[in-house]
Amino acid sequence: MTAPPTNTCGASRPWMRAWLTAAGIYNLLWGAVTVLFPAWLFLLTGLEEPRYPFLWQCVGMIVGVFGVGYLAAATDPLRHWPIVLVGLLGKIFGPIGYLDGVLRGDVPVAFGVTLPTNDILWWIPFTMILLAARREACGSASAAASSTSSPQASSAGRAAAWLVPLLLACSLSTSLAADPLPRTPLWKGTPPTGSITGDASAADENAFYTVHLPDRPTGAAVVICPGGGYGGLVVDGEGHGIAKWLNLHGIAGIVLEYRLPRGRTEVPVLDAGRAIRTVRQHATEWQIDPERIGIIGFSAGGHLAATAATLFDGGNPLADDLVEQLSSRPNFAILIYPVIDMGESAHAGSRKNLFGENPSEEITHRFSPHHWVSEQSPPAFLAHAVDDTVVPISHSELLYDAYREQGLPALLLRLPDGGHGLNGYKGSSWDAWQSGAITWLRERGMIPTP
Repeated sequence: MTAPPTNTCGASRPWMRAWLTAAGIYNLLWGAVTVLFPAWLFLLTGLEEPRYPFLWQCVGMIVGVFGVGYLAAATDPLRHWPIVLVGLLGKIFGPIGYLDGVLRGDVPVAFGVTLPTNDILWWIPFTMILLAARREACGSASAAASSTSSPQASSAGRAAAWLVPLLLACSLSTSLAADPLPRTPLWKGTPPTGSITGDASAADENAFYTVHLPDRPTGAAVVICPGGGYGGLVVDGEGHGIAKWLNLHGIAGIVLEYRLPRGRTEVPVLDAGRAIRTVRQHATEWQIDPERIGIIGFSAGGHLAATAATLFDGGNPLADDLVEQLSSRPNFAILIYPVIDMGESAHAGSRKNLFGENPSEEITHRFSPHHWVSEQSPPAFLAHAVDDTVVPISHSELLYDAYREQGLPALLLRLPDGGHGLNGYKGSSWDAWQSGAITWLRERGMIPTP
């Protein structure tokens, strides 16, 4: 009896098995951490939350599938070269996705640079394995003669079995990565910076806005200012998530990704005013009543919204830019655990990021909205947890009292618990301010009663 041919291709390249085993373990660990902790990966490193945590979980699952595939290929690298080929393709398209995420603002720059660099380290061995597979005698005539044997067929079947789910996973990641809505630049040309109060070394980048239109519009719209201590933007929980909630009530939500100050104190409020003017310009196109445009903000974004509600203007009728001819006054303001006072009781991080070190008393007074409430200030709804130790409820009370002194309509909802961020945007206090705000808008005639 003739002994079956022995495949020594994999054995002749032991480094292939070692490398694929290492690649498999690495990808399994990386994928598992990403699936389990998509947001914590960013928070633990001091970066912003990802805009789409679910997308990062999907990416983690795909990486994990790659890991299992590499471990399977390690049993016989040359015979399982299709798995290696798919891995190589994944490592090519991966960096493209990362860099695209950086450009769209979904992926922090640090991740967008380090992850593609890490992928590059795998390209060389994958390419060497493919070249070795071509050179090896596995494809010789003698091997071809025995191609109908069960071991060879089984190996090809295993390779195909891994290839199909990997390709499907890649297709899923591509479809999920697309932005459901476009981010539109807020300013045309070079954006203004106002007066410089600190280190103005940052580039004059643009601000962006994303428009979420409801299926059944009521004519109301809200510009959304996410928080982040003026050092970042929480565009998910305090941005796009809020827009989706507003849409459920027929309200258009415009998420504003305002420029961070970096020594340019007036930049955020310039962006907020421009956003309100922009919504007014598009009122007809977006089915919005120009007299029912409000602003909402959270934490430092609440400070920005309060500033926009007190430091506004009626527009410049002589401006060449039609947008700048329109009023920047919001018709109402919704302020959730807002920073208000920028004096001695200010939130230290927001104050430093907005003004820089050692700001003057004049500038902190100007950007403390409770000093600038006037009879023209729009109605305001405030919500704040009594146990907030990051930004105490005294901030909201300062603005509420200023409204009462002017005889202006305002409501302060004192929430019993939740702290700053209201238990991570969930729970009874979170639900309470949302239902309270909708009721208040109906009472103000901003949205109709169902």
